Amino acid sequence: MAEWPEFVGWPELPEDYAELLKSQANSSVSELAFALDQCINNCSIVALFSYQGKNLLFPGDAQYGNWESWLESSNSGSLLGGVSFYKVAHHGSVNATPRDALEKMPDAKFAAMMSTQSAPWPSIPAPGLLTALDRKTGNQWIRSDAISVPGAPSAPKGTVVPAVFQQGDFWFDYVLV
Repeated sequence: MAEWPEFVGWPELPEDYAELLKSQANSSVSELAFALDQCINNCSIVALFSYQGKNLLFPGDAQYGNWESWLESSNSGSLLGGVSFYKVAHHGSVNATPRDALEKMPDAKFAAMMSTQSAPWPSIPAPGLLTALDRKTGNQWIRSDAISVPGAPSAPKGTVVPAVFQQGDFWFDYVLV
């Protein structure tokens, strides 16, 4: 087996954890994916893109632990207060977007998109989050299951695509204005 390269400034893994990862790397792809899913959670890349004065926040699958550290920082209010587009974290689950984070986002001045479906998880998306998104975005948010895909769960009947979104075959576009 090849030696692991040396990287200056990278954090070091404890030896037992490094050995576990090496042994898992010799497993099948499906065994490796299962092992990683069991070991690591809440490790998303969170991206904030700024374009022509607009800020787009993509927190991936971030859950409360990530948010807690961000909310404690002194500039969280100004950062969240300047959001123009928010991709709702962790499929809209109950621990996906803390109330404190959403409250720091601007009232009716941003749009949001949530990749979600209620089946087979009836608690996702969290009903309280949906109500808060209605209020905070001025009803300018959409859920991915609003696009009808044969054999896939659909959004609740009566789900309306806000005018700020344009529907494609399997996606929604949001045009920054």
